Amino acid sequence: MSEHFGEEDSQYLRDEEWLKVVGENGWVAFTKDRNIFRKQAERAVLESYEVKCFCVTGKDMSGRECANKILKNLKRIEEACYEPGPFFYTVQSTKIEKID
Repeated sequence: MSEHFGEEDSQYLRDEEWLKVVGENGWVAFTKDRNIFRKQAERAVLESYEVKCFCVTGKDMSGRECANKILKNLKRIEEACYEPGPFFYTVQSTKIEKID
């Protein structure tokens, strides 16, 4: 988001704002905040803009650990992206799991 909104402005975006931009542009969202799927406003944006969203799970993960989880599951993530949105998956150490 910093590439799209600028470094400083991206720090203050509400989740609904950046998720809308992701959906409008057909991008794929990655987050570490699983609560995005549970909150009513964010979920409404996910559904309205057909966002394809992946949440990398784990407490206090370093950037390297987060990247490793994504890389280990890259084939699964890529295959899931062929599905129409909206969807929300968790990215775990050795699998991805769709959340309904």
